[in-house]
Amino acid sequence: MVWEELLGEADFALSADAPLTLASYVGGDCPEAFVEPRAISAALPEMPLFLTPEVYVPVPLEAAYRSAWDGLPAFWRGILEAPAPS
Repeated sequence: MVWEELLGEADFALSADAPLTLASYVGGDCPEAFVEPRAISAALPEMPLFLTPEVYVPVPLEAAYRSAWDGLPAFWRGILEAPAPS
């Protein structure tokens, strides 16, 4: 639905090499989407967080993720890093 609104088409396909999508949206009279396809192991990019249609704050996603991970107690890291049950 979002792709159809922004692009006029519903057929948006991701590549097999980068099956994940990061997106930042701008509202207003002429909405825009800033799309960053990503592979599972790729570092996260800096993305814009729009405060108004003209003003945004760059968000360093990888640094924010790493900072949050570093602050996570070892107990929860162990749970998240444990192999999935079979």
